[in-house]
Amino acid sequence: AFSSFFLDNHHMFSLDQHSRMKGTLALSFGEVLHKLHSSPALCAVPPAVLKERIGKYAPQFTGSHQHDAQELLRFLLDGMHEDLRFARADLHLLEVELGEDDSQAEASERASMRFYNGMSSHVLAAFGGQLASTVTCVSCEAKSVTRDPFLDLSLPIPDEEDSSLVECLAAFTESELLDGENMYWCSGCAGARAAHKTLRLSHLPSVLAIHLKRFSYTETSRKKKTTRISFPEVGLSLAPFASQPFANHEYDLAALALHSGGMAGGHYHALCLREGEIGEDGGGWYHFNDSAVRAKQLSEVDLAEPYILFYRRRDS
Repeated sequence: AFSSFFLDNHHMFSLDQHSRMKGTLALSFGEVLHKLHSSPALCAVPPAVLKERIGKYAPQFTGSHQHDAQELLRFLLDGMHEDLRFARADLHLLEVELGEDDSQAEASERASMRFYNGMSSHVLAAFGGQLASTVTCVSCEAKSVTRDPFLDLSLPIPDEEDSSLVECLAAFTESELLDGENMYWCSGCAGARAAHKTLRLSHLPSVLAIHLKRFSYTETSRKKKTTRISFPEVGLSLAPFASQPFANHEYDLAALALHSGGMAGGHYHALCLREGEIGEDGGGWYHFNDSAVRAKQLSEVDLAEPYILFYRRRDS
């Protein structure tokens, strides 16, 4: 498990001293995890050492102003990946032309090997997934596949009062027609052609971080979508959104980052699952709200508040 890597202190022997932060971000994260797991139940742990370290290398997160939780998550994951990677290389997009006898699974495996060569870290092993973007020429039906790694998925929210996480995933992977000014340059036709573009998951991560796009910004306005998004606690299947069959494609919810209020006076809080027997000081869902920690039922969550959801694959 991702947390065990830090709780067993394996991270201390995996630090990249040549990274921008010299391993200090991973060390600070490990220190906070140790405090969380050694403290009594219902006890809040101030992450001061982690916040100080983040602020040193990302000044936008200093002070007490509200910042975007997904921006913080990406900085944290990217920074710890740099701190813990054991080799250096740049990660590039790969264009893969599918031959007649080339299956999606073979192409994905080949691309994954090239993706992660020299780029391993425990962060990548836990959160790293892969998207396959397939563009199909309408004229000659030639296919081009671009494979792009991700540490979290950002999903659109339908313009409805009520929706679901599965509907958000469906909108994210819905086929898109490229035409007009967005025509695709087809090498087979040697010209610009209309094409269909689809997104599919070609590598499933052990930990799936899903960001819901609740906030939108223009030059003149800032808005928050308050759509109520229902989500499964157990058994989220990614099979309908995958490029190929996976033996293990079901996920169970582990934590949620919640945002209440609006753009001017919003507030972040979280709900996390603690493993163990449900009961006093035992397992179950716990609500973390600043310095207050209490047991809470998942059914009590306001469905207009989920912002980032963390799912764990069942074989992880």
